Amino acid sequence: MKKILMMCVVALAIASCAKGTDTPEVKFEKSSYTISATEGKYVIPVTTTGVDEVSLDYDNYSDRWEVDNATGDLIPKEGWIELLRVINHYDTRALASWRSGIEIEVEENEGYFERKAYITVRSFMLSKRVAVIQPARDALVVKRGGAVVYTDNEAKWRFVPNLAAVTPAQFDLFMDGTRFVEQMPLLDMEVLGMVNQHAKPDSHFLYEAAAVVPSIKGNPMPNYTLTNFRCEMESWAVLKVSFECMGCKVNYMKYLGYQKY
Repeated sequence: MKKILMMCVVALAIASCAKGTDTPEVKFEKSSYTISATEGKYVIPVTTTGVDEVSLDYDNYSDRWEVDNATGDLIPKEGWIELLRVINHYDTRALASWRSGIEIEVEENEGYFERKAYITVRSFMLSKRVAVIQPARDALVVKRGGAVVYTDNEAKWRFVPNLAAVTPAQFDLFMDGTRFVEQMPLLDMEVLGMVNQHAKPDSHFLYEAAAVVPSIKGNPMPNYTLTNFRCEMESWAVLKVSFECMGCKVNYMKYLGYQKY
């Protein structure tokens, strides 16, 4: 992961800034740029009197360092954003100025919090920075053939204990107001009676099944059979659900906060 991009601009030799007659300029069009939660490449436009240096820093400590669980040492962490290049376009005005673009590449945000990085551009002795904000991925992401066909950040699924079950403890998943494609009607689907299969049930919940027949208002719906079904409550705080249905791959993830059952 490139942390600093150094650019040697030959045209600076003819810039009047070199004579001390002009004021260095670094101007972004916006104070921040919000990009997609998915992976991709982006160009951040900037006008300067020549790009001498570009650097990258992160908003959160956890984006920069991670702890080695075996030794407790801090290890530099590969970031989710990478500086690729500076695209320079010389503008032949009386004062030398460049309409440039900082090309970046970002990884998909698979977490449940937004993340932020800062790009700093220096021209001569003047430095300015701009924020790049990547939101958390949508709670519900549906893919078909590898392409995203539907997302819904308002989907609120519920994971609750089944009070009718005593031993072993069972849990129910309520997928309220759910659809997998835009044309599908909103359905209140349920997966009932899940038993914890995790090796450490005190700290996690896990239920996996090759196929699950969901219910709607207590009525089994075999036409909506869910295959490769997996439901997890990570640290009893993050609900993660994945399955396949109607030719689609469905993934749901939402931070619910610590739940004590």
